[in-house]
Amino acid sequence: MPVYLFCYWLPTSFVMVVTSFVYFSSNRSTRLGTRLGVSVHGLLGTALFSGAVALWMTGGSRDSLAWPFTLLFVLPLASMLAALLFHRGTRIAHLLLAAELFCLALAWFVGGMAITDEWLPIV
Repeated sequence: MPVYLFCYWLPTSFVMVVTSFVYFSSNRSTRLGTRLGVSVHGLLGTALFSGAVALWMTGGSRDSLAWPFTLLFVLPLASMLAALLFHRGTRIAHLLLAAELFCLALAWFVGGMAITDEWLPIV
């Protein structure tokens, strides 16, 4: 993985995974399904971003994958909405969603370039 791509992947993935962990551990719901549903957003975003980078590294990038990649980002967004509605823990955790939303947008942007192999020129 090139260094410049690693500099995007590592911090965004870290923020998204930590946010998921905080939501899972701070949720007081006893139902495992509810806890997973409100905390999976970071893991989904990291998986989508990692999958796009992996496809690019293996030469599997295609223009036809841009729309499915974009549509799959509905899943972490839906889980973030579920976190806002159904989280039964400290409300201060919701502040992490703002940082995660920024990281998710960055993952979509850089991952979209990776999945289509159409990069912005580096000046």
